[in-house]
Amino acid sequence: MTIRAIQSNENDNLSTVVKASAVGAALGYASKYVLPITTQEREDKNYHETIKIAREQSKKLKGEFIEEIRNIPNRSLAQDQFLKIVDVDKPVIKPSIIKEAMAKLGGTDSVNAIEFKNILARMNETAIKRANTIISVYEGYVKRIRPTAPFVVAGALTGLFAGVTHNILKTESATRKA
Repeated sequence: MTIRAIQSNENDNLSTVVKASAVGAALGYASKYVLPITTQEREDKNYHETIKIAREQSKKLKGEFIEEIRNIPNRSLAQDQFLKIVDVDKPVIKPSIIKEAMAKLGGTDSVNAIEFKNILARMNETAIKRANTIISVYEGYVKRIRPTAPFVVAGALTGLFAGVTHNILKTESATRKA
């Protein structure tokens, strides 16, 4: 009976190592997609071109947003003030100009100033969402074309090491009890 117990224990040890290696390989494969892109991948010229495209798209979206406000027939005071600022300060809306506009609208807590802040926030939020979407799609593409083998092998070796370590600790604890 002792021999059967030893043989079944050896089979358990082998299955533990195989299971741990399989789990490690699966986690390695998953890490291919979970890990962020590296600096080397960010230094690629395609990444920089994607950033340029994202910026162009966000500028285009801001322009469309501004045109929508221009096409409103009965604009509010906040919308008119927004259009004045956009016409004066094309590339970037400076904080000092925003403060002046809010003062003209009746202070930071007035209804018009709050509407003005909401207009700015909506414009920036939609532009940032578009840029982030473009960049995240490209990053997903880069992760998909990464070579799979290094991630799977590293995961399997880590699982193998964990399984062997588990078996050693299990054997050591069993011999101490006996």
